[in-house]
Amino acid sequence: MSVDRSETIFHNRSTPFSPEYRVTIPGILTHLFRLWRTMKRHEPYFETRVQELLAPLLPGKNQLNPSNLVRIRKYWELSLHFICGSFYERNGWKLSRREEENILRLSLLSPFYDDLFEEGIDAERIRSLTANPQGFQPAHPKEIIVCTLYCSILESLKDPVSFKEQFLQVFHWQQRSLEQKDITVSEAALTEIMIGKSYHSFQLFYRLLEHFPSADELDMMRRVAGLLQFTNDVFDVYKDVQHNVYTVPNLYGDYCKLRKWLLDEVRLLNGQLAALPYHVKGKKKNIITFHAMNAMCLLALEQLERNTGGKADIARLRMMHRKELVCDMDDFLMKIKWLWKVKALCGMKE
Repeated sequence: MSVDRSETIFHNRSTPFSPEYRVTIPGILTHLFRLWRTMKRHEPYFETRVQELLAPLLPGKNQLNPSNLVRIRKYWELSLHFICGSFYERNGWKLSRREEENILRLSLLSPFYDDLFEEGIDAERIRSLTANPQGFQPAHPKEIIVCTLYCSILESLKDPVSFKEQFLQVFHWQQRSLEQKDITVSEAALTEIMIGKSYHSFQLFYRLLEHFPSADELDMMRRVAGLLQFTNDVFDVYKDVQHNVYTVPNLYGDYCKLRKWLLDEVRLLNGQLAALPYHVKGKKKNIITFHAMNAMCLLALEQLERNTGGKADIARLRMMHRKELVCDMDDFLMKIKWLWKVKALCGMKE
């Protein structure tokens, strides 16, 4: 869908390094507090609707597993505020109630869809569900949840065909992610999976919206998606090595090199965002939102570099304690460092 922005934005090509674009610590705190307050305001809706949507689909009197609820909340918070919210924020738009409802439904089905691959269900069966949920006969409890929520989303969309086509892309990258169970997987393949899986999930959420990002926006969000998945992989080094899941940071972790890659990607992202034709206010909010994640990744990489001697060794990583590999973002001093990292990343230029 093409978007006419002529009446909704100001054409402003301020760079992140011009005075009106400069990000301050008070500005970061204000934006993040407002984001936190918005998330808290949405929580009652989330908790109520999750129970309403899942209660008819859970067999007998089964309750939702607490770990699944945590995963659903993570999907929902990222999709609502980071993926879709940041896109609408820089345009000056507000998500409609229908868009918010569909974001929740897709966030709700996503972890169950992921589980279908992990639980050994035949790939062709999952592909059939993805391509034609209306004609699919679910048998597994998680298939019922995915199929029901998927069909309800399709019924509400103006263009369900594009949504299904994009979901097939998500299926493809979920299939590719199974390569992460093979210790001989190449660094190039892991990098492709890291970016492709996250980026196509972003696009699936965009297909729920009335507006669709421009080509330049999608190019920028591909970089954002890759950085987000990289951040997840860096924070999950301990968990992944315990479960024999291989990623760039745990199998090919030259942490000095990865830190340089991260900073190079940040510079390119800043340039892409600066070049988009939006009012500076929306771009400042976006850059803080994006780099709040990237700053955590940078801190975690620096910790891995210190505690491993700079290089990943899968056998040694398996022997290390959780505290050595997981960056504690609840620590007060770490939060202070994080704020200054956010500020520094916001000011980096190509």
